[in-house]
Formats: sequence, structure tokens, C-alpha cells
Amino acid sequence: MKKVSFKLNKKLDKDMINIFLDLKQGGLDFSGCVLNPNPELKKVIDKKDKDIKKEINKYVNRAYENKKETLDKKVKEFNQRWGKLEKSYFNLIKDVFKLKTLPNHKYTGYLSI
Repeated sequence: MKKVSFKLNKKLDKDMINIFLDLKQGGLDFSGCVLNPNPELKKVIDKKDKDIKKEINKYVNRAYENKKETLDKKVKEFNQRWGKLEKSYFNLIKDVFKLKTLPNHKYTGYLSI
């Protein structure tokens, strides 16, 4: 039984960008985690909060539209590659945590643009 499947989630992508743009912990600024792979977003940093969210929404919507084929292909590829590793991964989890059985849950992983 497949326990993990991977999907896209546009709303989650938008939420995570907003979170990482404002995340500063232990003297580190995590905005680079979003801005470095998405340099077009750098221009929104100087805008007011309402405008930043609007620009992020537009950016993510555009990425999902313009890269739909690529994103769908990556999700399919990720699921296939994970399928080859999943059993070994969960066996390792059982060993590491000394479990007799694993919970019979299904998990969803979300890929991000």
C-alpha cells in the first residue's frame, strides 16, 4: 500500500512564500529561501503588505499557468521515484524508532514551485 503521495497546492505555495518572506529567526533572514530561486519576487519586498500579497498571488498563479505541464510532469516523476524508495524508507523508520508496526496512515507531500 502506498503511504505517501505528492501533489501541488497553489494556496500552500502562496502561504509559504508569505511566511518565508517575513521569517527571521536566530539572526537569520529566511527570505532568501524564496527570493533566490524566484528573483522576480525581489521587487515586491519594498511594497506594502497588501501589495506584497497581491504580487505573490499573481506570481504563483502565473507560475502554475505557465509551467503547468512541467509541474504536472514533476509531480508524476516525484511520485514514481518515491514509490521506489517508500518501502525502504518506512522500514528504516521502523528500525530507527524501534517500532513493531507502523501506523496505517496516508500522507501527502506538497511540491513547491
